[in-house]
Amino acid sequence: MPYSREATAGAPDNLSKRLIRAAAVTATLLMVVVLVVAYWTSARMLDRLSSGQADTLAREVRERIASLRLQTLQGTDLLGLAVTAHNENPGIHAMALEDLGRRAFDRLPEVPKLWIVPHPVDPSAWSSLSEVSVDAMVFTQQGNRIDRTGTLNETERALILKAAETGRPQAQPPKPTRTLAPGASFSTHVEPLMINQEIIGLVGYDIDAYDWVRIGLSVEHTVPDTRLSILTSEGVHLFSDDATLIGHEMVTDPGQPGYLSAEDARAMRVGNGFSHLHALPSGAEFRRIGMALPTRPGDYRQFLVLDVPTSGPAVILRSGMLLFGAISLGALAFFLIALRALVHRMAGAPLEHLHTAIRLLDSGDHHIPPPAHLVERHDQIGDIARALDELRRSSGERRELREMVIRNARDVERMIAAIDVALDMILVLDADQQIIYANQAACNMVGARDPDDILGRHLHSLESIETTIRRVELQITDKLERDGFWEGVIENYCTSFGECITAMETRFTQRPNGDTVIIARDVSARLTAASERADLERRLSQMDKMDAVGRLAGGIAHDFNNLLGAIAGYADFLYCDLPADSAQRDYANRIKRVCDRAKDMVHQILAFSRAGDVTLTQTAPKLIMGDVSMLLRSAIPSSATLELAVPDDLPRMMANGTQLVQVLVNLAINARDALPAETGRITVSARLWNGDTDPAEECTAAGWSVHKALPPRVGQKHVMFEVSDSGNGMPPDVVAKVFDPFFTTKDLGKGTGLGLAVVFGIVQGHDGGLIVCSLPGAGTILRVFIPVCPDGATAEDKGETADIARLQTRRRCRVLVVDDEGDMGDMVSVGLERIGHEVAVCEDPQDAIDAFEEEPDAFDVVITDQTMPGITGVALIARLKARRPDLPCILYTGYSRLVDQNSALAAGADAFFLKPVKVSALAEAVERLCVERLNGERSPAQPDSLPLLEHSADEPR
Repeated sequence: MPYSREATAGAPDNLSKRLIRAAAVTATLLMVVVLVVAYWTSARMLDRLSSGQADTLAREVRERIASLRLQTLQGTDLLGLAVTAHNENPGIHAMALEDLGRRAFDRLPEVPKLWIVPHPVDPSAWSSLSEVSVDAMVFTQQGNRIDRTGTLNETERALILKAAETGRPQAQPPKPTRTLAPGASFSTHVEPLMINQEIIGLVGYDIDAYDWVRIGLSVEHTVPDTRLSILTSEGVHLFSDDATLIGHEMVTDPGQPGYLSAEDARAMRVGNGFSHLHALPSGAEFRRIGMALPTRPGDYRQFLVLDVPTSGPAVILRSGMLLFGAISLGALAFFLIALRALVHRMAGAPLEHLHTAIRLLDSGDHHIPPPAHLVERHDQIGDIARALDELRRSSGERRELREMVIRNARDVERMIAAIDVALDMILVLDADQQIIYANQAACNMVGARDPDDILGRHLHSLESIETTIRRVELQITDKLERDGFWEGVIENYCTSFGECITAMETRFTQRPNGDTVIIARDVSARLTAASERADLERRLSQMDKMDAVGRLAGGIAHDFNNLLGAIAGYADFLYCDLPADSAQRDYANRIKRVCDRAKDMVHQILAFSRAGDVTLTQTAPKLIMGDVSMLLRSAIPSSATLELAVPDDLPRMMANGTQLVQVLVNLAINARDALPAETGRITVSARLWNGDTDPAEECTAAGWSVHKALPPRVGQKHVMFEVSDSGNGMPPDVVAKVFDPFFTTKDLGKGTGLGLAVVFGIVQGHDGGLIVCSLPGAGTILRVFIPVCPDGATAEDKGETADIARLQTRRRCRVLVVDDEGDMGDMVSVGLERIGHEVAVCEDPQDAIDAFEEEPDAFDVVITDQTMPGITGVALIARLKARRPDLPCILYTGYSRLVDQNSALAAGADAFFLKPVKVSALAEAVERLCVERLNGERSPAQPDSLPLLEHSADEPR
């Protein structure tokens, strides 16, 4: 049997052997790496542990040595204080100072010699060291006797001189000696005594170097199993556990006991510490710690060297590493034996079975399947076994594969049919730009009857010459070779079949085999809609700008109307009171005329932004042109030709005459400024536009730039005023901005940019149209469209309000005037009192409310302003009428966007006026409302509904 156990066992298992060898090598290398890393990590940990312990021990030893050294020097400190006291108090006898010195010297067995200089010294008096002589008390010890017959040697005089010059303590370390005994060597110390930066004396003493031996022996027993050495910075041993080294200089020969390395010696000389591991010739290891001992100012430096053994932890580490290595090797051997059996079972035998299956398939024997246990495995070997079994049964699958190819071919046919009915043009070109596929939409767009008319033709044969040139200018071929695609819009795409497309969105894509796929779509309608949308957005932006300027104009108009109302009222009073032939009355009359002109100016400002109510009346175009002609005679220079033309049969129009004259004069002045050197032709004309044609058709046909800032309403008749000039004209970008506020092309100081913006606001207030046409080098045409009057309408004839002097008062009324502008309230009060009314004025609306609440029937009429702090006039009227519904109320305002005549009457006001208002108009309304209240009538009427006023013959109209 090909898959029997015997056949498998007899087959050479080369793969298993190779796997086992590779695993053995890998495991051995991994084990070696683990051992090396473990040994290195343990050594680092041991080094850190021993270093920390040794540093701690060395610091404790240093503190003990410093404490013992301090005890030796305390006696000399007390002696220095005594000398200082002697100098501060000269009354202390010298004998007492000497007795103090003897007693201090007696308590210092380590000091063989002591001297005191109890007075200031002057180092400048000594020219050389041999001349240094001071009056000093010198104490020496001779056995148990203290002798004062000693003298100062050369070293001591040198230290005294240096201490006196520098003002700092001086010290001379002990010199090397080969004798280990007390008194064999000593160090010399000199300390200046200072008061207020002046040397008042000196204290000097010699310390026996054998004192360091005493200190070292007292400390050595506290740190057993260590080696302790105390050295000077020059390397002289002050103490060592090896007595033979005391008094000798250090040695740097490794073969000598107690040697120091050259690096340690250099660190000790500069006062730096050191810490490192050190090995003796015997193999023992220890950590050597070196650090400086604390010293007094001016004292010579001492250095502590401590050797701490580390042999115990090292032995433990090596033993542990050997045991760990032995255990690891045993585990490795067991692992390899187990691995061999496992690899043979999991890989060797199954792979041999697979090899047998492959040989059977190669020989053509497809009837014997692979073993079932291989097919059922869930690993790579199982995948291979299943693949071999599938291969064995692949004859049926080949038949299914052929059927699948047939189905895919049918899907491709369906896809081609779907592409053929797509609305976008789809062309496929080969590498030579020959058309190899075209759908029906492509035939329709280029004008061909069917794909056979264009297949096999070159692409440029379908296009006109202009289209091919335009495609070359777009560098489509270069972009395809560089990026593999091109997309964009080709304008005015014309074909050889006579078709022309305004805008075609096209994408060229190059395939890896060299073919090119072209997908195109007619976007002419979409681009046209986008252009119209952009034009609409520009118009909306223009309206937003005008609205912002209008809000500013409204705020200015409110405050100005309050001031203007007071001025006009007081001018009326002066005009009535002054004699008819006096110059002062003429001045008052001029003030009234100026106020009337200012009133018109405010209305024009509000009309500029449609912020104010524009009074439109039936107006004849010929009268407007007459006023324009009169104003332009002095404005247009004689070097320019002014032509005016208006037919006599033009219908009346709904317009504000003053504003319309302002519009035409403004446009004519701009035309004058556009003439080169003020020479040329300006034409102002008027004609009827029926609303059934394009108002700028001839300009568009002539190639002029046209901007319809306010398109006139189609289907409605308008009177079209036209102002044209033969000036330089304007480019399209300037034409689109001419009506923007603060936009001007004039030089600085010659224009504000508000003239045409005012024109825009006035025409908009008339619900009219405004169009500008211009061509650089040819001139500019501006057309203003004003709607004509509806059929059958007649003009209203309203008379002016009578002068206050002619007012006929029927009864006396009590009037409450509420206005936060004191001048305006006082003017109204004075005017009504002049004709007999009783008037009370409140500048604070709360005061008026309090007075009304206290006595509601105290007033017959209330006159209130609209815009006041804390409460509006409409709200005040509502509050008063809630308490007394029959109370007549009059509301006036300088300007408010929130209230007009209709809304004021609807809110409860009985009459409404816009400032500046004449007192005569207010008086007439007061009389009318009082009559209506007495008669029980509550319907609001117009101010001129009762003939209560007479006009003065000499009142200016």
